[in-house]
Amino acid sequence: MHHLNYDGAAALRGAQAKRNYKEKIIEEIKNKARREIKEISNRELWLVGTALYWAEGIKEKIKSSNVKFSNSDPRMIKLFLKWLRQVCKIPKKDIFLEIYLHKTAVKRLKEIQNYWVKITNFSLDRFQKIRWKKHNLSPKRKNIGKNYYGQLRVCVRKSSTFNRKIAGWIEGICQKNL
Repeated sequence: MHHLNYDGAAALRGAQAKRNYKEKIIEEIKNKARREIKEISNRELWLVGTALYWAEGIKEKIKSSNVKFSNSDPRMIKLFLKWLRQVCKIPKKDIFLEIYLHKTAVKRLKEIQNYWVKITNFSLDRFQKIRWKKHNLSPKRKNIGKNYYGQLRVCVRKSSTFNRKIAGWIEGICQKNL
């Protein structure tokens, strides 16, 4: 009976080569897709921002509700702020921010505040509140530890009329396209 010698190191090298090849293909696909996106017009940004709010904004069904948008993705926060300022002409003075954090991050508060200051280009005085989440984090979550910066909520003062306007834009998108 013939026994093949198993070379574990060769198997690991083969697996790594396969991973490297897959990563290269993925990067090529993403690079090609990136080039498909050209400059975005104000109209396109208006529609993108409206869709972002539709997906991630707080749409409370009470008589007056201000515009509030929450997310942990810094790119989404930057895009939403650009939409507010550039397209919707919301003055910076009417925008304030709140950070939502798990209690496990209490020792990193200054680092996390500095992170969001840098992302938003808003001074620390525009950050009105730190809201602490009390429930336990699952050990399987990926957004804990040194890469955890919580969630940022962008709030617009005195914006219940603006919130209704956004609701109308969403309805318009639906009426014209569904």
